Amino acid sequence: MRAGRSEGGQGVLYVCATPIGHRDDLGARAVSVLSTVAAILAEDTRVTGQLLAHYGIKVPMIRLDQHTQRHRLDTVWQRLCAGESLALVSDAGTPGVCDPGGELVAHVRDKGGRVVPIPGPNALMALLSVAPVSMPYVWVGWVPRRAGEWGQWLRRAATQGMAVAAFESPNRLKDTLQQVAADYPGSRVVLGKELTKPYERVWDAPVESILLEWGEGELKGEWVLVVVPHHVPQWEETLTMLNELGLTRSQMIGVCRIMGIPKNKAYLYAKGASHD
Repeated sequence: MRAGRSEGGQGVLYVCATPIGHRDDLGARAVSVLSTVAAILAEDTRVTGQLLAHYGIKVPMIRLDQHTQRHRLDTVWQRLCAGESLALVSDAGTPGVCDPGGELVAHVRDKGGRVVPIPGPNALMALLSVAPVSMPYVWVGWVPRRAGEWGQWLRRAATQGMAVAAFESPNRLKDTLQQVAADYPGSRVVLGKELTKPYERVWDAPVESILLEWGEGELKGEWVLVVVPHHVPQWEETLTMLNELGLTRSQMIGVCRIMGIPKNKAYLYAKGASHD
């Protein structure tokens, strides 16, 4: 049987995760798949070529990026139908997750083809493993560029007790964190820079501390961040307002009872109120 060709059937499209930095992070299964497929669909053949050379893999490559993906759909499908198995890779990480490849995968699946994931390195999981965030989180891909959209994600996360995880470019990262500091002061931020690479670094601190440490310096590298927005519970806002209105202690406790505010919290805030 020829390398990369299925016996008497349709070929398989393998979606292979590649290292996010350190080349030795490529798994044994991925090495085996990349060595035996008929061709590798690469986001950038120059980047993938360096990885293949590191492992001594000599397999033809076809460029498949955001500009060429749509034009390659039928060609890839025809090769799969001819019994050839192909591997889809991006420059780093998993294709289709903030990288090209999703449209091709959807096309092959819609046609009834077989798509097999070959998992591997993941920047977000790597960051969470060294600075655990013990709460649910929502992944938004790249931080939204549309005005107000990042703020909407933060607001939803804050009100639901969740974190927000995303990729961000170095030239926009400070602005992104400054918005967090302005809208949700005291928020915890977990940041990973150049993970698995020689200049890897991880921050886990209040957003203000990180911005103060950076100062006016220029940022470089690849970044992944997790933001835990600090949210003042609604009952705290309500009790603060009641205090400002000058209610007596019994009045404040009565209003809190009607609003369903925890009794212990109501008594805590009512200590400073005047007696009836």
